[in-house]
Amino acid sequence: MAYTFGNQLDFLSSLLGDSNTDSSSQWPLAQRKLEINHAEKQFARDSKCLLERTTGTVSSMEISMPSGWLETHAFYITIGSVKYRIDNDREVSPKDLERWNDYSGAIPHYYFWGYSGTMKIKLLGASGSINGASYELFYFEHPTTDLDATSDTSILPEEYRQAPVYKAASNLLLQIGQYNRASNLLSMYQGLVETARIEAGKRYIDIDRPNPDFNMIDPSATDRQGQGWDY
Repeated sequence: MAYTFGNQLDFLSSLLGDSNTDSSSQWPLAQRKLEINHAEKQFARDSKCLLERTTGTVSSMEISMPSGWLETHAFYITIGSVKYRIDNDREVSPKDLERWNDYSGAIPHYYFWGYSGTMKIKLLGASGSINGASYELFYFEHPTTDLDATSDTSILPEEYRQAPVYKAASNLLLQIGQYNRASNLLSMYQGLVETARIEAGKRYIDIDRPNPDFNMIDPSATDRQGQGWDY
């Protein structure tokens, strides 16, 4: 049987020792829902256990990040018939753009911008080669739809759906000065975060192999390691 939002709310009442959820109670239902939903997002951010994939086509030298994007795991662009991974050595800082002002290579460099609104990737290079190219993005995400009905189900793996409840209970208990109980519940949350991080690391194999540039192919192109294309 699935562990639903209703089960999470019941577990929260158990941890708080208070099942009263009407509008005049210490922790009304709306506040409990809010805390669990915030904790769901926080657990996804802390554990990096939700990996998603999206594909698309480059337009105007930009790519808009999905709404739940937290962090890029791997980023590929196909130029012609060749797929290039560009997240491991072609990201540049907005503070360093003057170095790339005249870059016109077919394999793009990129940087992030627009954090206050829609996060975007801005690509640098030959627009004629890059616009219209297909991309593939693997990224860690957080929930984007709040849980509301008791039948709703978290997108977190079922074995970790109690974790946000520990965090929510800790936050609520802090509000009334029950610091020891809050600390104990936060420790339970942190333990599940660590377990999820280790499991995700094994599942998604977060590894970057050496990618040296021997300057033996197309010496006219320049990247962060010097002239030439990477193997």
